[in-house]
Formats: sequence, structure tokens, C-alpha cells
Amino acid sequence: MKRATLFTIIFLSAAQAAHAGDDKAADAMITKGLELRRQGKGLDALEMFQKAHAIAPSPRSFGQLGLAESAVEHWSDAEEHLAAALASPQDPWVRKNHGALDQALTLVGTHIGQLALTGPAGAVVFISGKAAGPLPLVRPIRVNAGPSIVSATSPGYKAFEMSVPIEAGKETQLKLVLEPIVPPAPVAAAPLPSATPTSSAPGTDLHPHSARTWTGGTLVGVGGAAAIWGIVWIALDGHSASGSCSAGAPSGCSPVYNTKTTGIALTAAGVATAVVGGIVLYTARDRTGDVGVAIGPSSLVLGGRF
Repeated sequence: MKRATLFTIIFLSAAQAAHAGDDKAADAMITKGLELRRQGKGLDALEMFQKAHAIAPSPRSFGQLGLAESAVEHWSDAEEHLAAALASPQDPWVRKNHGALDQALTLVGTHIGQLALTGPAGAVVFISGKAAGPLPLVRPIRVNAGPSIVSATSPGYKAFEMSVPIEAGKETQLKLVLEPIVPPAPVAAAPLPSATPTSSAPGTDLHPHSARTWTGGTLVGVGGAAAIWGIVWIALDGHSASGSCSAGAPSGCSPVYNTKTTGIALTAAGVATAVVGGIVLYTARDRTGDVGVAIGPSSLVLGGRF
């Protein structure tokens, strides 16, 4: 028991010593801050008071912060810290400087307006970069008079930001309208080509396979007809129109039909055309095959790329 009591006494003594050390360091920083204010270095003085308050917060550090902030026109921060200092009227430093603190708070109030905000619940609001909290807010926010940048963020909504003019001593109301983020519309898939073959009339736009099938069939038909016609002409060669001339007829009976040569040429052309048509039909499955045929009275031209 005695040992535990001894440890407690040592711990409390160390804590008191550390606290005393912090108070001493904070007092030194406040003294340095006051010197900087006298030199007209308001921002440097404010930084020094902030460091002192972080080490050992007290009604005195609150009051010095508020006075320094009012000197550099950080009105809303000054109001908050001066009010915190005046909330401890029994503190010796506050009692001594109560008049100056109260006068400074009154001056600060003439540079502050109120901003009442409404909008989507849960939206996080910032006033000139300082967090004001999520909506809905319990009370209007006291902000510096002049233009204030109001921004807000919320999941599923685009970021909101606008400049709002604030009048001292008046309340400004603002409704935040956040625009929802619309997801991009899905891209429709391209329709798959139909597997069912379609037929097209001659002269219309045809699928390459259909066009070659139609061309090949036509060539086979034309070639077959030409071959039959040529065979008929070969058969008619040496016969007259009346059929009076025949083999061994008198020399004065001249044949009317002399079509053997033409029939042979026509038969050959028909057969060739039919063959080409067959090739076109066979290669209709391959889009790279191209076949061309030209038929003249006494010639046949065949060209192709397979």
C-alpha cells in the first residue's frame, strides 16, 4: 500500500511539473506574441498565440487569440474565442481585462452576419474552406460580412460551390440545390447479321454471295441455251429451206444453210459460258473470287480472280 501511494505521489508530482512546464512555455509564447503585435506583425502574433493555446489552453490564451484575430479581421474566429474567454469571468486574467474583451467582442459583432443553409440531408458544408458540418444545421452560421464561398459535397451528387454576399448584422438564407450524377447510358450492342439468306431482284443492291449466285446461275442458263442453239445450227448446215437439197444432189442446187462454223463457235461459247457460270456458283462462298465474261460475235473473253 505504501509503495502504491508513493508511486501515486511521484506520478502527480511529475504531472504537475509537466503542467507547470507547459504553462511556462505558453506564457513565453504569449509574451512573444504580444511583442509581435506591438511591432505590427499581426499574423505572426496570431501564429504564436495559436501555439501557446495548443500547449496550454486557458481563458487567457482564448482571449489573446480573439484579440489577435480581430486585429487581422478574422471576425468569426475572433467572436468564438472572445466569447470563450468571457465565459470564465472568475479567471484572474479575464477579470482584469473584462472591459477590453467585451469591447472587442462588440466591435467584432458589427462585422458578422448569419447564413442559414438548407439542402439535402447529409450534405457536408464548407464556408470559405472551413467545415460547417453536415445538413441539416442546428442554427445559422455566423460568418464574416462580405462574399463567402459556400461549397457542399454529398455522395451521388455533383460538388456544389457558389459565392454568397453576407451583410453584417443580417441573416442570409440559402437553399443548396445539388445536381445528381447521372450514370452514362448503356451503349446498345450492334445487331448480329442474319443467318437466313435473302434474295434480291436483279438491279438492286445485293449481298456479294447473292450477287455471285445470281450471276453464276444466269451464266449457266445463257451458256446452256447458247450451246443448244449452236448444236441446232450445226445440224442445219447443208440443208435448204425446202429440204430439196441433200447429199448427192445436182450441182445447181445450192444449200440455204451454211451454219456449221457459226454453230461450232456458238456451241463452244455456250459451253464455256456455262463452265464459267458453274465456277462462279462454286466460288460464291468465297468473297474474294471475281469472274468476268465477255462474249462477242466471234470471240469469248474470260477473266477471273479467285
